[in-house]
Amino acid sequence: MKIDQMTEWGDAEREQKEKEWRQALFNLRMQKAQGQLDNPMKIRELRRDIARLKMLGSMAARPEAKPAKGAKG
Repeated sequence: MKIDQMTEWGDAEREQKEKEWRQALFNLRMQKAQGQLDNPMKIRELRRDIARLKMLGSMAARPEAKPAKGAKG
């Protein structure tokens, strides 16, 4: 998911998405342990999306900071 889309979300929506994604990450890890995981790259994508979301949360706490224009996502 692109960081530009995440910046449009409010605090409550970001918290909800992080909770959903952490649950999905747990489920993917369980599937991996059982040998049922179809696409292991989903784990990596979710981990990175959660990190982007947390970065936006920390940036919101510091109003002088803005997301970088060239931020990949």
